[in-house]
Amino acid sequence: MTDVQQLVDSLGPAGATAEILSSPLSLQELLDIARARGLPLSPKPSRKEVVNELIYSGSKKINKSVDELLAMNSDDLLNYFSEVNPSRSEIISLLASLGVAVNREASRHLFKFAAGEISELGMYQRVARGSHRR
Repeated sequence: MTDVQQLVDSLGPAGATAEILSSPLSLQELLDIARARGLPLSPKPSRKEVVNELIYSGSKKINKSVDELLAMNSDDLLNYFSEVNPSRSEIISLLASLGVAVNREASRHLFKFAAGEISELGMYQRVARGSHRR
């Protein structure tokens, strides 16, 4: 298979995604490529999820600071994650930087889990600073 980054450079993320999705590669072959790159995947990923992780794992989508994220409530975080569509790698890395481990069950609903955890951490941080706001 052509290097994924070459496809992204040539076709852009949307074109590379379409190209890989229409390729004859099986889900198992895509999983093997993703695992060889050490990409985090949900327990039973779809073909589209694996392709998105291959395409977007190298790009940073979250453009807010950790402090900005901590100031957001769970619903706002969930909407933000849905809007910018970060890779699983980026979400897991963000959570790790906050000291949050992602277990197998949480990885099935990663955006929702991350939104809840970050929102709670932000609330605790605001309480500790003495500025509880909603």
